[in-house]
Amino acid sequence: MKRAIKWLAIALLAVATGFLLRTYVFRIVKVAGTSMQEALVSGDLALATALDASTRNGPDRGDVMLCRFPNSQDVCIKRVIGLPGERVEIVQGVVYINGCMLEEAYAVPDSSNASITLGKDEYFVLGDNRIQSYDSRQADVGPLKKTDFRGKIQMVVWPIGRIHAVNAGKGEICAMENNDNRTPQETLSENENKAPENAQKPAKPKKGFWREVREWIVSLAVALLVVFVIRTFFFTIIRVDGGSMEHTLENNERLFVTVLDVRLGNIDRNDVVICHYPDRYTKYLGGLITTKTYFVKRVVAVPGDCVYRENGVTYVKYTDENGETILEALDEKKASAYSRDPDYGEYVLGEDEYFVVGDNRYNSHDSRDWNDNDPSRDVGPITEDMIVGHVRNVIWPLNAIRKVE
Repeated sequence: MKRAIKWLAIALLAVATGFLLRTYVFRIVKVAGTSMQEALVSGDLALATALDASTRNGPDRGDVMLCRFPNSQDVCIKRVIGLPGERVEIVQGVVYINGCMLEEAYAVPDSSNASITLGKDEYFVLGDNRIQSYDSRQADVGPLKKTDFRGKIQMVVWPIGRIHAVNAGKGEICAMENNDNRTPQETLSENENKAPENAQKPAKPKKGFWREVREWIVSLAVALLVVFVIRTFFFTIIRVDGGSMEHTLENNERLFVTVLDVRLGNIDRNDVVICHYPDRYTKYLGGLITTKTYFVKRVVAVPGDCVYRENGVTYVKYTDENGETILEALDEKKASAYSRDPDYGEYVLGEDEYFVVGDNRYNSHDSRDWNDNDPSRDVGPITEDMIVGHVRNVIWPLNAIRKVE
């Protein structure tokens, strides 16, 4: 029951992290339909970034956005055409912004008509394939608000033959001379799509230098936070340094190490773990940076087990799942050693204590270094908080990939 609860907690935390990544960092979306052809075609897989200036501060003209229409739970993909405060007019499929024609190389035009002046927090969105698109031209959709955007489509990532950046086409607004106050409808009829002279070309949105810097800082901070959360609560990659675990693990192999199960107290006898010892630190940059020194060892005794040293040999005694008493000598060759460490009596591990040793028993600094001739290097039993990860697999080099048991 206890283990089931622990795994349920792991599953819930994994779901929560996935939700946070999907909501605030990025998501992969599958394109359905033809409303955004040729930028996006049905079946494409696209990368959408969620924590982006386009969703926090509002999108720019031409941005292809993941959005949700009012009174709908469906998420769709459209391109932003009109920005807050602008007048958007569509005459026979030609788009005018504040009376100036918008040139759209990406669009497949139709013969639709529309006219609207956008409010303070309103955006006009269209599909590139105007003939097949359900968008802000429809009365039950209309303009969107900043909160309706869920992310910015950055690129197509699948299929391989269609990998490309999506937000390349922004559209160009063309101001053309005219000497009267005719509407775009009149201008379109008489001057073949020339926009009226008195129309004022809206300023193209530009990002300030400090705004750009701020966005990069936020993005990097989020990325670092994600890495920290993953390394702290889920998994990390560790390099083997030394031969104390030969031949289970070899020097310089890279290990895939899970973290969350250890944090939940799921540590069993014979687990290969990453741990640190009391008062063991590594210094860098002349001592300016000090970090804990980590070791890879095997758990040979858990809370309730008994350890002792007799004739120089360290023993572990415990009761197995069948109720039988097991006595294991960890380093029996030391009985014939010329110089032996002093013996000590039976010690029962406390509820938070573990005994760890290297598989290369005669070349390992571990829990057996305790009550011996050199107390300065004492390790002894370590506590649960000193175990930081469970080694699962060797992942490098490629010819050595294997499960660690």
